[in-house]
Amino acid sequence: MHLYWIVALVIGGISVASAGMFFGTGSTKRQPLAELGFVDVPSRLDPYATREGEGFALFSFDQTSGSIFLMGSNRPVSEVLAIAAWHRDSRSDALKALTSRAADRTDNIKWTTQGEYRIGQGVHEVNASEHDARIVVREYPDRQLTIGHMTWVKRSSAQDQMKLIETTAASFEQRVPVADYLQLASDRPRILTERYRAALRKLLAMRTVPYKVDGPIVERDGTFYDCYVHSHWGEMITAVHPLGTLPAARSFRTLNPTTPPNVPNWPQIVRFQWDGEEWEVDGTPALSDRMIALLNERHQDRTRAYFYAVASDAPQPFEPGEFRIDFLWRAIPGLNDHFKRGDLVQPLP
Repeated sequence: MHLYWIVALVIGGISVASAGMFFGTGSTKRQPLAELGFVDVPSRLDPYATREGEGFALFSFDQTSGSIFLMGSNRPVSEVLAIAAWHRDSRSDALKALTSRAADRTDNIKWTTQGEYRIGQGVHEVNASEHDARIVVREYPDRQLTIGHMTWVKRSSAQDQMKLIETTAASFEQRVPVADYLQLASDRPRILTERYRAALRKLLAMRTVPYKVDGPIVERDGTFYDCYVHSHWGEMITAVHPLGTLPAARSFRTLNPTTPPNVPNWPQIVRFQWDGEEWEVDGTPALSDRMIALLNERHQDRTRAYFYAVASDAPQPFEPGEFRIDFLWRAIPGLNDHFKRGDLVQPLP
């Protein structure tokens, strides 16, 4: 065996398949396709991000090499299996998206047709290395599915890839009609966003903070809360906790004292300082104009710099997790102590 492959196998953990030896379906594992159903894929492939919406859904599975010779700024993907489910009027869009996913970082592709298969051959770039690659795609109109596969030419034949696609299609276990699933997928962002918003409301209710978009700014236990629509980030709520003041200086640096065990990181520290004409905000926080106006009313001494801890949360189309405002609440006792001791922010000479 060539010395390169000996070193790669020992150091990089390249599989036998990636060394250009036997390629086939091999062992498989059952993988879910969201609510649509299940499919068997080769065990060497792992799920990658699912794309839903636009009249189709795209599921992909890929293999990343562990070889040190392929490492770099991009994921060292050497094989892709992609499956698209589509509305009949989105068939061409699904084919385009699936082909783009399978052919990612593959250039100079020359396409041919062999029966029901489209076969493309080009050069696949993996960071600093290049490999001849083949993409094989087949549509299943009666099932509203398209399946595509990419791998390096040295690893398999076109017939191997066709067989893999056919085996994958045969293993597909459909749980709901494609149209029903795509409707669920279309509704998912709205449902998840509302679930996120409900969880955020529940959190804020623990401190009697209302969640009402464009409602009045409220103050609870010395912290100000503003629920509004940001021009860029949309609906959100921002909590602003005053820390104190220091003599105005040309510049300040924010230090990084050790956080408490229940605080993953400190919230953003924002400074207001008079620049000769107006109160300048340093720290680019997500503060509304009305919040800035309210805070400026508190700034009576132009020889002092005013410091605040700021945290914001916005409803997201994801399952709710931890919230930045909750981290702020946990951090406030420590923030106050560190600010008083002078080891949170310091003026620069």
